Amino acid sequence: MSDYCKNNSYSHLYLKNAADTFGAMMDYAVNARGLDGDFFLHMFVTSGLAQQFERGNPRVIAGMSGIELAIQAIKSATGETDSIEKPVDITEYKTPEFWAGWALAHYQWHCAKSFSSILIAFPFSEIVKRYHPLHEADISKFYAVADNIVGSPKAEVQPARELLQKEHTCSRSATGGTPEAEVQPARELLQKEHTCSRSATGGTPDFEKSDLIPAIVTDFLTNDVLMLAFMNRESFEKTLESGYTWFWSRSRGELWNKGATSGNLQKVVEIYSDCDNDTLLVKVEQTGPACHTGERSCFFRKIMGE
Repeated sequence: MSDYCKNNSYSHLYLKNAADTFGAMMDYAVNARGLDGDFFLHMFVTSGLAQQFERGNPRVIAGMSGIELAIQAIKSATGETDSIEKPVDITEYKTPEFWAGWALAHYQWHCAKSFSSILIAFPFSEIVKRYHPLHEADISKFYAVADNIVGSPKAEVQPARELLQKEHTCSRSATGGTPEAEVQPARELLQKEHTCSRSATGGTPDFEKSDLIPAIVTDFLTNDVLMLAFMNRESFEKTLESGYTWFWSRSRGELWNKGATSGNLQKVVEIYSDCDNDTLLVKVEQTGPACHTGERSCFFRKIMGE
């Protein structure tokens, strides 16, 4: 095992079934449903199923077929309800997408990193390009390639690369053309350039200016704004220590661990301070909806614009 990846994600007894399921999921999503693989995996991550897969939840990695897993991810992301009208022929290694999903599941197990962190450095579309010649090689060869990409200094220092080579417009909906469930166009999932949000002093928030600093929370894959809350020094430190968002509730006058009650946790990926060090930008991996109303984002009431 490489120095970069030291622990497995779950028992190896589940691995074969889990990898086959993941491969079948990707084959179905891309080839049967016509979805972009990178965009579908964003739905898979935001649905919360990715986190359950990473933890080795038997219901997810062994209790569902790949097709059922794909449909559940689409349903969670779009609200679509669907059923399988006829059997879909999914044969092992039938397509590059199956192999890429199978290899990705193997690598996530091998590395015990989240799918989202792997995909930042090594998007699914790039894994598919390794089909030739790696699909005929031992999986350890893919591990070595992925280690070099995911664990490289460039990936650690500057993980903000594009997961999509260009902006992808979904011409079909997740239901195969149903307007009501039309999937929004996929955007660039990560920006390549840093802005003034990283200050010259290292981005340390200035709590001398104010006891409370606004924190803008965004989805680190899509850059969608999820919510706005406030942090004091203690909640900021708890966020750094725990890796999950903590805020100060102005209405209740107490610390608040987002999602601790609902389960809709926010795993912190990156934190930036603005050029004046008095506003924070927190990029997270969101589980479930961010808004207490059940909406994905708190900002769903449009005031202006078409």
